[in-house]
Amino acid sequence: MATKLQLAIKRRDELQTKVATAFKRYDDAGENDDTSAVESEITATNAELKSAQDEVERLTRLEEMRVAEGDQTKGITRPGAAGGVAAPSGGGANGGGSAEIKRLVSASRVGSLKHLSRLPGLGSGEADEWAYKFARWFLGSVGNMASHAEWVKSIGIEIKAQQESINTAGGFLVPHEFGTRLIDLTEQYGVFRPNAYPEPMKHDTKSIPRRLGGTQFFFTGEGQGGRESEMRGDRVQLVAKKIKAIVLRSDEVDEDALVNWGDMLAGDIAGAAAEKEDLCGFNGDGASEEYGGIVGVRFKLLNMSSNRSHIAGLVVGSGPTWGDLVLGDFSRLKGRLPAYAFRRGTPKWYCSQTFWSEVMEPLALAAGGTTAAEVQRGTDKMFLGYPVETAEVFPQVTAPDDIPVIFGSLLLSSTFGDRRQMTLATSNEYKWAEDMIAIKATERFDINNHDLGNADAVAENRKAGPVVGLATAAEE
Repeated sequence: MATKLQLAIKRRDELQTKVATAFKRYDDAGENDDTSAVESEITATNAELKSAQDEVERLTRLEEMRVAEGDQTKGITRPGAAGGVAAPSGGGANGGGSAEIKRLVSASRVGSLKHLSRLPGLGSGEADEWAYKFARWFLGSVGNMASHAEWVKSIGIEIKAQQESINTAGGFLVPHEFGTRLIDLTEQYGVFRPNAYPEPMKHDTKSIPRRLGGTQFFFTGEGQGGRESEMRGDRVQLVAKKIKAIVLRSDEVDEDALVNWGDMLAGDIAGAAAEKEDLCGFNGDGASEEYGGIVGVRFKLLNMSSNRSHIAGLVVGSGPTWGDLVLGDFSRLKGRLPAYAFRRGTPKWYCSQTFWSEVMEPLALAAGGTTAAEVQRGTDKMFLGYPVETAEVFPQVTAPDDIPVIFGSLLLSSTFGDRRQMTLATSNEYKWAEDMIAIKATERFDINNHDLGNADAVAENRKAGPVVGLATAAEE
């Protein structure tokens, strides 16, 4: 009779096969084929797979505890792994892992982790194991160290050389098991990616429909024909751009600190990617070199018209400096956001930590009836009843005719096109004199801030979008 662990592993393996089959159908679809059904299947199955993997890991821990605390006292030795604990089937970067792997992980950890510990739902043991395996995969593939390459292959982690048709030559594709965690970590560091609408891209370009108008009901008399309404829309275009980060690390890899080394490497890569995504999504001015042609929310809002009063999604504050802004300016901004953005979206405030601390928090406390604990509890901030997200790409100092804060739902206003490709490569010559190795990480994505309202000289024609901005006044 199969054990609970064996059944859980079987279920996980079945879901992995189901996901792989769905991705195959997705990849085989033509450019103009409707892939919404298979995308929904992939999303739903991935959620089931995550739950199944969590169950495998939970049952694996229970099994190892039972063996260690029960069987050992009875003098029973189970074959198959070091320490008398059988290695559970099903490896992979996030698999249950054997006692031998746990022993290696424990011996390769120095101090606490600084990056992977940020991920919710990832226990310290799981974070240690992920970091250790990631470090050994990196050294075995990108670092070309045979012993590490053989080890990661032995536990089921595939080393894929980069395909030129996928990206430019000269690197290694990050396995799915690691790529998922790197994306999770990027979301922990960044603000734009986790809040915008995610759109997977199987090709370098993708066009997705956008609804502009739709079905309407009309009153009609008995026996009379009905008036026709027509669905109206256009297309949102995504074109994947490649970004590149150069991360410098010492060329002396301490084998006794691989867990920490993997943690730092993952943090460096994720942090660099998140910063660039935030810069493009919020501040991009369309310049190809700096922003890859992406136009950010703040730039797009402010430049719809030279006459700021004509911009539907813009509220001009009470003066040209942060100190001139009053609570009423923020209330007017809330009022400018359309009702559908409250019903269908998840409105938030977005600003820098400096602006929050110097402007928004003092205004909230000065209004009365609000305690400091209600305004901020830990890292969670609230203002006028809605969450606050801080991103350091927002203005750090006051300036006239500038947008230091926006409010609304990026989920409705902006689409994040994710090509889901990451490659890593190294050079021992780039910083040879400094005894450093250069790690090159590349990623491909696009951002389209497609719904930010309009600008019109006629007030009745102005329509604000699901994200609105508060600007300081221009100097007279």
